[in-house]
This record gives sequence, C-alpha cells and structure tokens, in this order.
Amino acid sequence: MDEVSLRIEAAPEQVYDLLADITRMPEWSPDLWRCSWRGKVREPVVGARFIGFNKTGFPTPNVIESAQPA
Repeated sequence: MDEVSLRIEAAPEQVYDLLADITRMPEWSPDLWRCSWRGKVREPVVGARFIGFNKTGFPTPNVIESAQPA
C-alpha cells in the first residue's frame, strides 16, 4: 500500500469533489492515461469498483473502501 501527503490550499469540499471523480485522475497522474468505473455503481461509494489504465500497459483494478465527503 502506498500513501502520499500533500497540503492543498482549498476547502475540503472542493478537494473531495475533485478526488471523488475518478475519471479526472489522469489529469494529475503522469502514469495514468484512463480511469473508468466498473459495474453498475458509478459513483464514489464504499464497494464501488473502478479500473485505472497506466501508460506502462498494466490495468489496475480498485475498490473504494472509504468515502466520506468533507
């Protein structure tokens, strides 16, 4: 498991809204070129699944374990 900390000068609600939209992740990652929801649930709730497609060619499946708006 990886973890990164970064201080952002913005309201917590704004930051959550940006990060909760997984389709925008490629905007901020130099390695990710696409991210999309998997299954019927297409919103940031516990249990929702999505997959990231890295430029290296390896897809990364993900499951949301915690989702708490600020």
